[in-house]
Amino acid sequence: MLVSPNKVKNSGALLRNSSGEAIEDTLKGMRSRFIKYERWLTQRHPYRNVIKKLEPRKVKNPLIDGKLLAEYISASIPLHAADGWGYLGRAFDSIRIGDLNTAVHLAYYAELRAAMSLLACEGVGVFNRRHVAIGPGCTPTMWKSRISGTHYATWKLLESWAKDRLRVTSLLTAIEVESRTIDEWFDAARISQISRTSVAQDWLNGWGIDLKYFERDHRYRNHISYRPSKIHPDDYREVNPYEDIIEPIFQIWDALEPSADRGGAAIDRVLLQKALTKAHDDYLSPTETWEDFLLRLDDVASSTFQEQLTNLRKNGHYVFLWAGDASRFPPLQAVVARATLLLRVASAVCARRLSNAGVTKQELQFWWTRLGEDGGLWSDDADLNSLSDLLWPDVVLALDICESELDQLNSSGTVYDIGQILWPQVALTQFNRVPFWLLGID
Repeated sequence: MLVSPNKVKNSGALLRNSSGEAIEDTLKGMRSRFIKYERWLTQRHPYRNVIKKLEPRKVKNPLIDGKLLAEYISASIPLHAADGWGYLGRAFDSIRIGDLNTAVHLAYYAELRAAMSLLACEGVGVFNRRHVAIGPGCTPTMWKSRISGTHYATWKLLESWAKDRLRVTSLLTAIEVESRTIDEWFDAARISQISRTSVAQDWLNGWGIDLKYFERDHRYRNHISYRPSKIHPDDYREVNPYEDIIEPIFQIWDALEPSADRGGAAIDRVLLQKALTKAHDDYLSPTETWEDFLLRLDDVASSTFQEQLTNLRKNGHYVFLWAGDASRFPPLQAVVARATLLLRVASAVCARRLSNAGVTKQELQFWWTRLGEDGGLWSDDADLNSLSDLLWPDVVLALDICESELDQLNSSGTVYDIGQILWPQVALTQFNRVPFWLLGID
């Protein structure tokens, strides 16, 4: 039914009118379509071209069918996430040939898609200059502003989400380690609500910071995205084949190795360790050592796992070291690291929404089989029972081959030498493999 949407003046008000539960209910209603019609939206769905529908030139206040727009937003959740991983893969294609400017551009858009997927999980659609929240009962609310384009609106909505203490901590329920969500680990460690809020706020504010910088500094974004590279001597920076190419590829794949937890990855343990560390360092008594703090977990964590957390605390991790670089003109490694983390969290929240709605791997087969086939990820006779078992070994083999050949260069390889080693190993830039295990459809 077409209605005139409620109108709000800022991102915080729009977010308050959104409902993740309404999205889950919408997904439940779409399940029969997935099997019967094998598509996300019907052939004549009115919001297939959503921008045109919401921004007709001669209509200042378009009427909205909240139920049907909720279907579009619901379908966009895994699609934005998968597209984001694809952008990250293309960024690494650019890294592989030493084109760092293009890599930054593509990694930024990977972040943008991750953020849009996250917002869609909450019932918010970012649509150029008219942004819509779906509330309980699929009631639509619109935020319209002259400056509220996609980049601006996405950052402002993430920023508003981080300020919502109840909503932001829901992120901690999306990722599991050792069959417990991070929120449940916090329960076991008797960590306060204030500390939980701070951790989740750090995730959104820290990993989405490029959306803030790139939106505010249009000249920088436009320079990266649209101006010819290296036209000025100041634009040129010599590519370091190991720091700029090899290390990011190897370290990011190391973080994304599938874990025993369904829908999990190796980076999840580091996320847990970082979250516990922040809680310990910021809010607990300075007289309580890290080792004493871990004793709180005795009932739920083995001594081996506690030791692993301690080792992670001591050694750090490449992704988090770079993600913490908050400089206004961030280096490639920082943007790539933040894109990886934001995509990881977006994938986890997406998987939770799909699971809560009862959406199964079989029901989405129309989508993921085409995604894999079009991406050249498997042959026609491949065993598709376990997608991580199918897709991860190719990455491991490619990493092993490259590592063996790199050892023979004795750390003296040029960009040309590195390229000759990497080019045959196409799996190393196929980050479009990752959503198959992180979206819970494994």
